Amino acid sequence: MSSVVIVDENYLTEALRVEAIAQVYEKSQSLGGNCREISVKDSRHICSFGAQNPSLSISIGRNSKGEFLVGVSFTHTHWFPPSRDDVLADKYVSPQQKELEIWLKEIIPSFAVDKAVRVYGSYGFELNL
Repeated sequence: MSSVVIVDENYLTEALRVEAIAQVYEKSQSLGGNCREISVKDSRHICSFGAQNPSLSISIGRNSKGEFLVGVSFTHTHWFPPSRDDVLADKYVSPQQKELEIWLKEIIPSFAVDKAVRVYGSYGFELNL
């Protein structure tokens, strides 16, 4: 499950990009994570948390569609796939994920947000944050 904020290209300035990357590094370090740039071309960075929180990652940069975004991903494992209704009712969204979703929307000015969603990968749908 991922939560992402996609930046409207019309508002993506160098200053906004640099500030957002700095905030991602700062937040990740405050949570005990380590960040690294994985693509200079796409200005893509990923932050991981090792044994402290192996299911969490934070990323920022351009995705494969060319959209500039900042996102958090959580990996949840289940013995059996949860029902769609349980997923939609947020039964598997942790308090930490909810806090990070709020933070995502705070680091990108609202006028610069093209889309803010929670994506349920295996279910093929997304909900607005």
